[in-house]
Amino acid sequence: MKKSKIEKSKIEHEKIQIRNFSNKEIPQEIIEILSLGLDHPVGGIPRKNTILNQFELFFSQWSEYAHNNEIDLIKVTEIKSLLFLEFLKFCNCSSDMTNITKLKNFIKNNDDIIFCVIDKSKDIAIYNKNDYIKKLDDIYDPKNFEKIPNNPLKSDLRDLKSLISEISIVLTKSDNWLICPIESIKRGYGLIKCHREGEPLRPIISGLNCLTSGSETYLLNLIKPIVSECKYVINSTRKFNEHFRKIKDNFDPHKFEICSFDASSLFTSINVKRTVNYIIKKIYSKVDDFFPITPETPKPPPKLLITKLFMDVLLKYNSFETLGGFYRQKSGVSMGGKLSSAMATIFVHMLEDQIITKYIKKGVISSYVRYVDDVFVIVKKGHKMKLLKEMNNFDKGLNWTIENMENNKLVFLDTQIVLENSKLDLYQYRKPNTSQVLTNYKFGVSPKSYKNGLISGEVFRAKNCTTSEKHLMKHLMKP
Repeated sequence: MKKSKIEKSKIEHEKIQIRNFSNKEIPQEIIEILSLGLDHPVGGIPRKNTILNQFELFFSQWSEYAHNNEIDLIKVTEIKSLLFLEFLKFCNCSSDMTNITKLKNFIKNNDDIIFCVIDKSKDIAIYNKNDYIKKLDDIYDPKNFEKIPNNPLKSDLRDLKSLISEISIVLTKSDNWLICPIESIKRGYGLIKCHREGEPLRPIISGLNCLTSGSETYLLNLIKPIVSECKYVINSTRKFNEHFRKIKDNFDPHKFEICSFDASSLFTSINVKRTVNYIIKKIYSKVDDFFPITPETPKPPPKLLITKLFMDVLLKYNSFETLGGFYRQKSGVSMGGKLSSAMATIFVHMLEDQIITKYIKKGVISSYVRYVDDVFVIVKKGHKMKLLKEMNNFDKGLNWTIENMENNKLVFLDTQIVLENSKLDLYQYRKPNTSQVLTNYKFGVSPKSYKNGLISGEVFRAKNCTTSEKHLMKHLMKP
């Protein structure tokens, strides 16, 4: 019997999980709409004039930057052409308005609930807004955060402008343009950690287009040479795979063991003053490398001013707004800040330079790499607890924990390290709560090239997480 056209058109889509922690019953049709995920673009019918205005505004701001940096006119024209090709792609994106209208009306009529992303997944949690605000208050503990009664933006803006005016006379025009403050405060929110008891939040502080965005970009560019000196750092699973392939055949399970170290709450545990002092010492020991002498900048900025800019950007102008009020971070750096990852990398590099290098030279450590706060190490048997103790003694704010192999398996990043018959291999690892949803290929409101990119990205992800063709094919063929 032939299937009807309607039956043929029905497609079963992979759906995310919706977890309702609120006291409201969510209509099934709303659940169905949400099950496409928060990453499912809501576009409706493209407003071409609005899109064009946004593209024009973006290009206008970028061309000013290009002019200040004396970027070649041909290159600027090339960028403009590519940008407006993207504009055409956006104009060809559309979606059915029926579901969008239903969802918007539901949100408008139920402003006492809130939709939250579940950490390390694409699933959605629904909470009463008051319950979510209480969770926010719980994660911003008095030890690391201070609740403040009013929005500090005006006073912070005034003070930062005053500091920048002192530095500006020794900076290039483009750097002055870059560090110009934006009159906007950072925003704090939380990701739901459903894998933890009580579903606590993972605090995120977004510094996008805020007061210190430009200053953070300037300082990040300044310290990139120092970050590049952190020799034990890897920045991707692919880099770990490359490292692992080099060492896996030389592993001796009779003499060495594999484990991983994890720094608890690394970002809020960073000793900012100690790290900044290290950075300033590195910069001003070779000041010409960081501040080249040019007709526009005949002398480097004074050490005290650059130190103050670092400290104030990280510890003074770090207030943010949440649904529950205004906060200022008292210690460490924020998760979500432009400088945060680089500061964490340098801080732990200081530890590695003092401790890890010594153990490697002694032959106690045969392999060591780190991705932000996760460490993979092959250490001589009988030495890992001594190593862990010494790492924890480096700074009173740091707390490292250890994870050992269980049943000859250890998870690190997106991989599972497996020891079988004295031979090491990598398998791809996905957390149990990982959603299979990427985007809806047929109905997703995004250019087709973006969707194809997602598919090829998953293939490369599997390749970078495995060390044999057999394991690669096994993961690619999984449903």
